[in-house]
Amino acid sequence: MKYRIYLLSVVVLLVVGGVFIRARLVSTSSLSAPATLPILARISQVVGGDTAPPMPAKFFQFSHEPSNPEEQAIWDWWFYMNKKDLTFQWRTPLSFYGVVTDQHGAPVPAARVSMVWNGENGSVYRKMVGGADGRFELVGEKGKVLTVDVLADGCVSGRSGHQGFEYSAFWESYYYVPDKANPVSFRLWRFEGAEPMYFWNRSKKLTVDGQKVWLDITTGKFGPTGDICFSTTRGTPYERGTFDWSASVEAAPGGGLMWSEDDLMFEAPESGYQ
Repeated sequence: MKYRIYLLSVVVLLVVGGVFIRARLVSTSSLSAPATLPILARISQVVGGDTAPPMPAKFFQFSHEPSNPEEQAIWDWWFYMNKKDLTFQWRTPLSFYGVVTDQHGAPVPAARVSMVWNGENGSVYRKMVGGADGRFELVGEKGKVLTVDVLADGCVSGRSGHQGFEYSAFWESYYYVPDKANPVSFRLWRFEGAEPMYFWNRSKKLTVDGQKVWLDITTGKFGPTGDICFSTTRGTPYERGTFDWSASVEAAPGGGLMWSEDDLMFEAPESGYQ
């Protein structure tokens, strides 16, 4: 009798333990997907049937679970296709419409455009020249991600001259839906008459004890005072040849430093430097 009781207890413990482990696994798996990609957390739960959902007439970007019939249609079709064929994304119809303008909003004619996209059989490259109105387009191709680079004689390109576009994964922030009536804008800076500026090429060794080195921007000379100073500080080594260190740039009293997100900083702020 004791042997039966003992054996029954082991079986019960195994069953309870199995339920507990399964519950922990389910709980853990529900937390493993990145919070920023809620759609990807549900991919494994989507099971495609024998009949494909109709392809939506309109696609657009969203990164949450469907909240209306239009979003549900995109969701159902995309995940059905992904379950049936993992390579379908690389056969997505790919078209692109762009326009190149300068800092004044005027079109830049004859801009040189380089494109590369990943198709079903690998990377595809294409080069073209924009029109007199600054416009260019790519039609009739297939792929998943397109990268566009724009250059032009007499102009300089910043971040806006290099952009990427996703054609399949609708939850990505750079998901792109082609619209010929609203081309993507690529802003270049056209060189014009330059304003007089000070330009100096100087070098000086900095100590690691925080000592300040001042530069006079009108003479280009280092000295005990100036308009801008540089310093470096090194802490105690915590590994062989590795230090906790910092670098500092400071302006003289009455001056200052401004942070800007503009990648084409060729003009001073209209309101002046504060």
